[in-house]
Amino acid sequence: MNKPMKAALLSGLVFPGVGQVYLKRYARGLIMMLLSMVLLIVIVVKVLAAALEAVGTLPVSGQPDMSAISNIAASSSAKIIGGLGLLFYPLLACWIVSIIDAYRAGKDGKD
Repeated sequence: MNKPMKAALLSGLVFPGVGQVYLKRYARGLIMMLLSMVLLIVIVVKVLAAALEAVGTLPVSGQPDMSAISNIAASSSAKIIGGLGLLFYPLLACWIVSIIDAYRAGKDGKD
């Protein structure tokens, strides 16, 4: 497998920026990694906050009401999915840019 393809696959399948690090483009790789990590951390924090909020609204009775739990889960998951679109698309864009950049940097042959 040639170097540009290996770098693109590393950035696409492992994590954004790994292909750049493989090509010894450390600054570019670190920028891609940090940006992706920040976006992933924000997504995880938002999902956890929404999950804790949903758990907090569960009734505290002796016997669990499955229909109430189902309704709370459905409403909170819809809210989570609606709010994450603004974070998911930049993460996807960062991942795609990282793949393309790794492939082009490998094609340039500048190590």
